[in-house]
Amino acid sequence: MNKPKIVVFASGWAWTNEGWSWFQKIAEHAQLGNLSAEIVAAISNHPQWGIHDKAQKLGIPFEHIEKPYTADKYLDIIKNYQANLIALSGYIKLVEGLDPTKCINIHPGPLWEYGGKWMYGHHVHQKIYEDFKAGKIKRTCVTMHFVTSIYDDPQGLIFQYPVELEESDTPETIAKKVNTIEHERQWEITDMVAKEEISATRDEETQKILIKFPKDYTFNCPVSLDKEDPYEDF
Repeated sequence: MNKPKIVVFASGWAWTNEGWSWFQKIAEHAQLGNLSAEIVAAISNHPQWGIHDKAQKLGIPFEHIEKPYTADKYLDIIKNYQANLIALSGYIKLVEGLDPTKCINIHPGPLWEYGGKWMYGHHVHQKIYEDFKAGKIKRTCVTMHFVTSIYDDPQGLIFQYPVELEESDTPETIAKKVNTIEHERQWEITDMVAKEEISATRDEETQKILIKFPKDYTFNCPVSLDKEDPYEDF
């Protein structure tokens, strides 16, 4: 049986070769055989640095997507690479026209309060830091979700993992904690989606995403941000 083909979209930072570790980790796991899928292309809204260089080193085709970011452009990329699954990994543009049951995204915070346009990367960590210092929350979390036409739509949530905060934390240390969880878990959840252990269908009448999880899967449980035990209600 042929492995599913994945196209990875990532943005990162245009002016530096840093900030692309999500893509590198998932690509390395695929090449090591840990991920039951093949990364067939890396796509970015930046033409060079970052993902371009890492993709070249890993022998993965790279493609630059330019403005305007239209449904036709996204669909052409998926068709050209015959991709079965799309993974957004630090991609900050709103995708259009893609099947929400075949497109997943990782987000560095809770979708329901720390998602949406302009809420990415350091913006999320800064807001988390401010709310923690104000006593509004005790923790944050890493999330993954199926992608709809709405930025960081919580209806597609498939993964939530708590990240504890400490008084000594800064936005930078929060980012490091979150990145550690992303590196450890992103490829595992992507693997479950690739193997259809986690799968989604779309109700054509309501357009709602219906998600099927494995038995005893717990990472879809909501994470309490303001209580001592994030799972005390479950």
